[in-house]
Amino acid sequence: MNKFTLIALIMLASLLHAETYYIDASSGNDNSDGKTEGTAWQNVSLVKNKNFVPGDEILLKRGEVWANTLNISSSGDASAPILFGAYGSGDEPQIFSIDISADFIIVENLLIDHNQEPSDCIELSRSENVILRNLEIRNGERDAIDADKANNLLVENCTIHHFLNGTYSSQKDAHGIVLTDTKGITIKNTEIYQVSGDCVQTDPDRDTNTPDSLWIEDCTFWTGPLTEDFNSGWKIGNIPGENALDTKLVKDNWDAIDRMQVTIKNTTVFGFQNGNINNMAAFNLKEKIEAVLDGVTVYDCEIAFRMRGTRGNANVTIMNTVVYNCEKAFRAEDDVANLKLYNSTFGSGLQNTFTFAGGDGGVGSWEILNNAFWGSKPDLAVDGSNQAAGTSDFEDSDNHDYRLKEGSLLIDGGTEIALVTTDKNGLSRPQGTQFDIGAYEFESIPTSILSAGLAGPEDYVLAQNYPNPFNPQTTIEFNIIEPGTVRLLIYSSTGQLVRELVNGSYLPGKYTISWNATNNFGVKVAAGMYHYQLISSGKSETKKMLYLP
Repeated sequence: MNKFTLIALIMLASLLHAETYYIDASSGNDNSDGKTEGTAWQNVSLVKNKNFVPGDEILLKRGEVWANTLNISSSGDASAPILFGAYGSGDEPQIFSIDISADFIIVENLLIDHNQEPSDCIELSRSENVILRNLEIRNGERDAIDADKANNLLVENCTIHHFLNGTYSSQKDAHGIVLTDTKGITIKNTEIYQVSGDCVQTDPDRDTNTPDSLWIEDCTFWTGPLTEDFNSGWKIGNIPGENALDTKLVKDNWDAIDRMQVTIKNTTVFGFQNGNINNMAAFNLKEKIEAVLDGVTVYDCEIAFRMRGTRGNANVTIMNTVVYNCEKAFRAEDDVANLKLYNSTFGSGLQNTFTFAGGDGGVGSWEILNNAFWGSKPDLAVDGSNQAAGTSDFEDSDNHDYRLKEGSLLIDGGTEIALVTTDKNGLSRPQGTQFDIGAYEFESIPTSILSAGLAGPEDYVLAQNYPNPFNPQTTIEFNIIEPGTVRLLIYSSTGQLVRELVNGSYLPGKYTISWNATNNFGVKVAAGMYHYQLISSGKSETKKMLYLP
């Protein structure tokens, strides 16, 4: 028997011994074996003293509430993680907090309500390969997720909100996600809002090994006036928060650490303005990092990108990005160097594109190419591939839809950039004879022809809706590669079906569908995050959109 066969047999034996356990707050009994719904345990606190094996599943009954901490200390393995989730019907199971000190763990489909208590809501310590998905995490006075030595952490499809510390006049940090001494962090399809600190912050104490390999994709981070009081210190109308992302590194011996890698894709940030601190920013990018931002949208912020040259310099590359309605697009501090700004659109409502504090000695190392600037281009955008733009260049600039309109001088006006291979919607560059200017490539085949089925797309694709966020109408585009039944569904953030926009037979082609949230066949649509799902040819794809009435 070779070693690979032996490993396979060990893995199989582990799976054969795996069990499913049930917990029911109303009808459970802690003296039962927990292995059936009828013999469920009662208290989640019982988990702490159980020795689970790889492949086990521990399921909490939907509709039930526990005012306890779920302590997870038994580890799974790469082929058989231990899963903590939900069973039954109704609302997601609600618990007070989670403490994880184990490896290969999945936690999903739970509501964690911290009851405005002054402690972290989810703590991960010396735990690797943990997945947190489909969770709502809310209502605390400290951090929502505090990860320390939690390598290979995935936070996916989560909603994190209302973590507020101190008072509006004396704001204290309470973050959405805090990362310390952790390598390999992915945050996907996650919404974080109304926190008194940062939505995501790295190394807040600056005294540990720096985190590394942070990947943020398809997320929405925002803040705005509170709609209700929170404890005694926060009142209706107060605007909490500091930054959507704040990168901090160790202060001492920073030159000896590796440069932290940060990637941010297809992420929307808004609302970081008019708060109780100066220099609120969407992205506070500082110190020894290598950051790439691709497909980002920033609006209604005091500062879109705040970059610093201290402690090793923040090397920042920004491409396929749209910025509008901000006081400053860039605040460059302390002679920051090595900014690369490619194929981005700076729309209306910008008071300043570039401002400086602490010196501008690094400007000579900047590279600014293929960018569109509303009205007039700034002096720093000297290359001929940067152009001024206006209403005639865009599909609907009044509603901040900055896709290029047929006939725009921005089409085929750019220069080739090896790093930029697609546009903001994932369309290959170039579509014409050379790169277009701005965040979007112009599609040369008219939508009307594709909609009629006279030309087919190369791939099955569900595009990001536009505008996004929207009020009250938005547009969804999708490609179909073979004839058949197509369904396009809209769900609330809690999984309730809101509207079936499409259900019928379609030929291959590209199609455009609009949805007006105020005209939804009598169904009241509240503000918030929604999911839209395309189902066709046995495939399914889902994206998120934000309705702000």
